[in-house]
Amino acid sequence: MTDSSARPKRPQFGEYATPEEQRASIREPLDEQRAAELGVSPVVPLGTSSGDEAKPGDASASTSGHLADGSAPVHPGPSQSAGSGHFAGSRPTPPATPPMAPTRYGPNGEVLPPRRSADRIATFVLIAIGLLNIVVTMPNLLDLAGAVRTVYVQFDISGYNSDQLAQILGITALLAQVILWVAALMLSSRALRAGKPAFWIPLVAGVVANVILIAAVSIAIASDPAFLAFVQANSAK
Repeated sequence: MTDSSARPKRPQFGEYATPEEQRASIREPLDEQRAAELGVSPVVPLGTSSGDEAKPGDASASTSGHLADGSAPVHPGPSQSAGSGHFAGSRPTPPATPPMAPTRYGPNGEVLPPRRSADRIATFVLIAIGLLNIVVTMPNLLDLAGAVRTVYVQFDISGYNSDQLAQILGITALLAQVILWVAALMLSSRALRAGKPAFWIPLVAGVVANVILIAAVSIAIASDPAFLAFVQANSAK
């Protein structure tokens, strides 16, 4: 008999195959029966166990990652809640917020607070009232003696005799009103640019201006001899 060691060794499965043939063979599963006939280990596609029999139609899809018709498989994605339009594990989109007012900067680069519309309207209205009050009272303050004589006629008092004093007091009260109005306008504009409340500035200026006006008219009347005589005559009755 011939020694078994002298016989040529049986080539292993795929030993003389080209790389292309090897890849083509690997794509097709080799079941246990066919492997037993060839004397090699069974070839099982990726993703399946060795005890399961691979289907011929699914071999190319298991190894190449594509279906038999060449299209890519659809992998199950995250579950979606029915009718919600959102993924189950995702957060809902927050509602859109209204646009913010643009940031304002001062002359030195500092951030200014937002504007106050109601405060601006009230400030401008008070400033307009102050200007109107100056225009209305200006004729009487420039001729305070004549205005006092008109009042004297209504109360049946003899003629006013302190014309020089009345003129000084009238011009002083008018200048005080103009200065206070200009100061209120400048301070209010500065406060509005800085984003601070400004309505109180013309309000305080108006109160001070009226106090000065009342004081000037009171001094002009109380210092007149005719008014003092009228008071004494009425107090003696």
